[in-house]
Amino acid sequence: MPNPTHQLDWRRFCSDELLSLYQAEREVLRTAAPSIPATTNFMVMYSFDALDYWRWAPELDVVSNDHYLRSTDPESEIDLALSGDLVRSLAGRRPWLLMEHSTGAVNWQPVNRAKRRGRCGATPSPMWRAARTASPTSSGGRRRRAPSSGTRRCCRTRARTARSGGTWSPWART
Repeated sequence: MPNPTHQLDWRRFCSDELLSLYQAEREVLRTAAPSIPATTNFMVMYSFDALDYWRWAPELDVVSNDHYLRSTDPESEIDLALSGDLVRSLAGRRPWLLMEHSTGAVNWQPVNRAKRRGRCGATPSPMWRAARTASPTSSGGRRRRAPSSGTRRCCRTRARTARSGGTWSPWART
């Protein structure tokens, strides 16, 4: 059985070392581009709690987070809503950024379930409207050409994809 005190010390050490690395890299970037805000991906979610986000948040110009639904958890949306609330709290009165979220299969899940027809599987915006935790912005980027046919149904874009012809999907006309 692991020693809880050693585990806590190790977690603090890792968080502090990563924060020191972020601060050093941020200063290099500020020297090169002082007007560009610096941030890094938080991963505020059930399965990842390795960093002391309360110590990190004041060091970021913009608090940002990654959101991923876990296909094996039927209550994954609840975790997503709670992480949105926590990130909003970490940002204080500042806006926060959704840095990453998956719209399709990912390589780290043991099972990637097919999305129900007409539902953008991992895009959390309908839940956010109800929970009022929405990020005011999202990096939302994707490749010009979709890597799979499933992507075209789940991206709000008019960019041409492998099969779409550059038209809106019916669900996206809201």
